Amino acid sequence: MTRTVARLAACALLLLMFARMLSAATQLSPVVDEQSHISRGLSVLRTGDLRLRIGHPIGLNAWVALPLVFDSGVQLPLDHESWSNAAWDRFGEQFLWRVNSNPDGIVFRARAMIALLTIALGALVYRWAGELYGAQAALLALALVTLDPNLLAHGALATTDLGVTLFAFAALYALWRALRGRRRGWTIAAGILTGLALLSKYSGLFLVPTLLVVVLMHNRQSRTRVSASLRFFAVVLTAALLTVAVVYLFRFDLYLAEFNFLLANTETHPSFLLGQRSIEGWWYYFLVTFMLKTPLPTLLLILFGAVRGASSRGDPDRIFLVVSVLLYSLFSLASGFNVGYRHLLPALPFLFVYASQIVRLRLPYCSSSFLLHPSSLSIGLLVVWLAVSSLAAHPDYIAYFNEAAPTPHYDVLIDSNLDWGQSLKKLRAYLDASRIDRVKLSYFGTADPAAYGIAYDPLPRWPPPEKVDFVPANPAPGVYAISAGNLQGVLLDDPSAFDWFHRRSPDAIVGGSILVYHVRADPDPPQAVGLCRVPWTPIEESAVGTIFGRAGLRQVRFDCADAWWQPDAPAWYILPPDVDLGRAGAIEYERRRRDDSPVYRVSRRASPGTVSDPLDTPARFDGGLTLLGFNDLPELKVTRAFTIETVWRVDAPVRPPVSIFAHLLDANGAFVAGADGFGLPAERLRAGDVIAQRHRLALSREFAAGAYAIEVGFYRLDTGERYAVLVDGAPADRRVLTHAFQVED
Repeated sequence: MTRTVARLAACALLLLMFARMLSAATQLSPVVDEQSHISRGLSVLRTGDLRLRIGHPIGLNAWVALPLVFDSGVQLPLDHESWSNAAWDRFGEQFLWRVNSNPDGIVFRARAMIALLTIALGALVYRWAGELYGAQAALLALALVTLDPNLLAHGALATTDLGVTLFAFAALYALWRALRGRRRGWTIAAGILTGLALLSKYSGLFLVPTLLVVVLMHNRQSRTRVSASLRFFAVVLTAALLTVAVVYLFRFDLYLAEFNFLLANTETHPSFLLGQRSIEGWWYYFLVTFMLKTPLPTLLLILFGAVRGASSRGDPDRIFLVVSVLLYSLFSLASGFNVGYRHLLPALPFLFVYASQIVRLRLPYCSSSFLLHPSSLSIGLLVVWLAVSSLAAHPDYIAYFNEAAPTPHYDVLIDSNLDWGQSLKKLRAYLDASRIDRVKLSYFGTADPAAYGIAYDPLPRWPPPEKVDFVPANPAPGVYAISAGNLQGVLLDDPSAFDWFHRRSPDAIVGGSILVYHVRADPDPPQAVGLCRVPWTPIEESAVGTIFGRAGLRQVRFDCADAWWQPDAPAWYILPPDVDLGRAGAIEYERRRRDDSPVYRVSRRASPGTVSDPLDTPARFDGGLTLLGFNDLPELKVTRAFTIETVWRVDAPVRPPVSIFAHLLDANGAFVAGADGFGLPAERLRAGDVIAQRHRLALSREFAAGAYAIEVGFYRLDTGERYAVLVDGAPADRRVLTHAFQVED
């Protein structure tokens, strides 16, 4: 391949990437951080005032605001109280959604500035890979950049992640050039680019130890004295600090104050990974994130590159790539601020250049070493796979996951990995296409839904709305649009606000990040609620109506460890978190605390359960109950305690105090063991209710094999009088005796 052909192909890839980023920039609504970055940058450029602290240096904020500086149509809300109070979040809201009439135009111009930096990153990756490994390697490395969904995602946003990625990579490239040729110009360039990285984002601080380690290792290979290495590093560091000082007008205290603000606000931050929430994060968070959001063909090419690199022991240049990746990876793993793949972006260009060295191999496709040393054809197929996967993700690159990631993706990762507030425009398009005039909306983001013509009723969200009409355990009919981050409840005051929805599949997923549910009216809504008491009910009866948004619900509190109650119509049950759910039906909602510990669960049964061992003829007692049968009569074993369960139907009001007994009798009818109980409030029972009572019988050591039977009855506790079994309306007996069964020793 000639140099001209390679350059033309590189230009085509860069132009295609630029077009895709600009296309995505027009289709995505502003993400969480953009209004703050843009408004803060513009305020610094126009006023020189750094009062708005958002936890980032001012470099990239000012860069994205450059196209807006001399546009008189773009106003800053300097007369709003948020400016005088330095309330950066409210200032950004006022700037983008209140005092200016074209938020999309403002954001697009700012996004284009980051897209330019992304193109510069691609060009630099192409150059470094070409200088190290040749033209074909340069094209492969550039393809990995221009087709990467994660770089495309953040290259189309007015945020800081791509900027620090570019300048960190450029700083190491300049350092490499400086150490190879001992040229002072490249040395100063390395320092200035390091300073620009430090001005882009505080994660750029990883460059300082990285530069030192690389200089020492390189000079050790070249047998340069340590003192000379330290002097060289001092020159680079001095140039970097001077760059920062010039931009901050030698007010290092302002730079450090912003850094302290960042530390204070990221010391603990709610995180989400694989269905779990945490405020401390996980040491393996970025490892998992990298494996699930990096395209599979890219992972394979990196693996092949690592195998190839391991065999190139004499390559002195690899320390620039390997050390940078390793130190930045350690930097990321040590961070408990687990909010997104975007924090891994600075490692990608180093990995892509390192992976590109595999094109130096010349092995046939059918080689037995194919798995470890892929041929040109297999590399090409991997690039085609990457291209197809990347194009399929357009423009929803933020929500990209590779083919090996578990689904649904919103149960794996959220925040800027999936849902960063980017899908409001797509939601509006969905609502228009579906002819939906109004939606119940829980949006994770800082954009204004009304600015896109979305008529909505607010649901719980962050920050909390002033007024919400929402019942978590029994949502009203309507169309609900819930951002994935809010569905998981990570930032909500009530983390379980949308648990009812989380247990259902959405009717649509908009932009990969907003879940749409069509909730229809219940044709047979429950009229009663069973309150499980083990040993206490997790809520007060006065709160039941609030939980379900219904007044006048019939309530029955019962001991669900020993009894169960089921009316003849659908009912809800409120259960403590550790109760056996065998008879309760599927869980519809679980209330959790902020620390994710469960408070109670809500289940629902539409009809009474079946009786596993029904009587041939139900036995009606004159006290208002009918014995229907038993559930799971046990195979009795010697010296073993066992449980039987009797099932009854309520035919008439039951007058307390009452109890149900179950006795084990031997072949002579003598009492062997028994248990009595009535775990329900008799005064609240109504005709048609079905109740089940458990009886735990403990067998003595003298218990022997033989023939046994069980007698069951119903009696008054105050007098001990047993109720009679009625046959044709007349008393026939005061118990029901099961047939005899044999117990083997």
